[in-house]
Amino acid sequence: MSRLAPTERPAERPAERPAERPAIVPPTRAPRSAAVAPLVIVAEDDDELRQLLCHKLRRHGCRVMAARTGLELAQLLVEPGHEPAAVELVITDIRMPGLTGLEIVALLRQVDWALPVIVITGFGDLEAHAEAARLGAMLFDKPVDLDVLATAACAAVGLDR
Repeated sequence: MSRLAPTERPAERPAERPAERPAIVPPTRAPRSAAVAPLVIVAEDDDELRQLLCHKLRRHGCRVMAARTGLELAQLLVEPGHEPAAVELVITDIRMPGLTGLEIVALLRQVDWALPVIVITGFGDLEAHAEAARLGAMLFDKPVDLDVLATAACAAVGLDR
């Protein structure tokens, strides 16, 4: 039987961790060229509203990706094929299947990702407004004026409209 010197310790095996969702990690971002349209992700479970928002943002000069659920939104932010470093704004509904919009914002903030976020809700209670403000997100109540929302989105990504 071998003895360890007082300063030596047996190698510890890392504890096994249960499988988790992929972590959201803030990307390193180079400044966007003025010739490249800003990329906005719209997450909304209402098909009609999601399509209207996407159309309005494209007309204002944005590239747009869409998600139907909070989990789809998280995947767009973390999966390598979706260029998370290029995302400049997220517009999300609060209540969606999977993860809520505020849960996504909280995950972003936990990793110090200062990505601008606009939250829209049909349930604009004071608690939701306070939580959105605490997380640094803008909150719009439904029914939302698409022109006002598009103007706020353009301002958030530095487009003059």
